[in-house]
Amino acid sequence: MLDINDTLANVRELQTMLRVLSIFDTRIPPLVSDGVLGEATVDAVRAFQSAYGLVPTGEVDCITWDTLTAAYNSTLLLQERGNAVYPLVHPEILASLPLPVPLVEIVQVLLRAVSTHIGFSTPVDITGRYDEGTASAIALLQGLYGLETTGALDLPTWNVLAATYNLEMQKLASRPPIKDPV
Repeated sequence: MLDINDTLANVRELQTMLRVLSIFDTRIPPLVSDGVLGEATVDAVRAFQSAYGLVPTGEVDCITWDTLTAAYNSTLLLQERGNAVYPLVHPEILASLPLPVPLVEIVQVLLRAVSTHIGFSTPVDITGRYDEGTASAIALLQGLYGLETTGALDLPTWNVLAATYNLEMQKLASRPPIKDPV
């Protein structure tokens, strides 16, 4: 349990975890990591406890500490992977829009980038329209990963597309750089 007599390092660690969580959870007030266990830190602890279903005492007991470190570690893990975008608009709506839609272009760019990994015989055209080629590519991706082959962009399909794209980008990043001929 942390109290006013705790070391500067322990209090600063507590404040740092709360500060990071406050970036992603507006229920927790922002906090400066100054190592002082003052009213602002106690208020942030209370807000954290309330937000995470604990009794909001403002004291850092074992349950609060364990919950805080788990939430902090989960947040770091998610941020390590990058922020996800979930472009989940029903394909029938996307297909019916008369103008090119940037969201569809993004999906098409991702499909095109993973085309060699997936084995598309023809790369997806980047039209901004959820056309037959896009739906076919989505259905092929779904079939390869054991999803229902609807051709619709749902959350499981998006997650597979994003993971496949990330894998392709990791492969590219691990290659030695191309040197310009001198």
